[in-house]
Amino acid sequence: MYTEPKKVHQKLISFPDPIYKQIMLQVKRTGLSFSEFIRYMALQQTSKFYLSDEVEILDDKTSQEIAKGVKDMEKGDFVVLKTKKDIENYFRNL
Repeated sequence: MYTEPKKVHQKLISFPDPIYKQIMLQVKRTGLSFSEFIRYMALQQTSKFYLSDEVEILDDKTSQEIAKGVKDMEKGDFVVLKTKKDIENYFRNL
């Protein structure tokens, strides 16, 4: 459960240009602000509850496919397959 911190610390951080460019690519991809992204990354590295090391970071292509799938679902552009017969018929008719 997240609780508001009682104290907020501000720090000036310097990044070498190649690292800054990589961060900015991720910032644009996620839609977060720069400071939100840095906080997110810090939490991922320091949280006691983050997932195991077996979880892979998604590549750009996979991230884009997931984003497209979410947009398609929001538009209602998907098929509901409830039974084994529905699934068989769907793939048979592709």
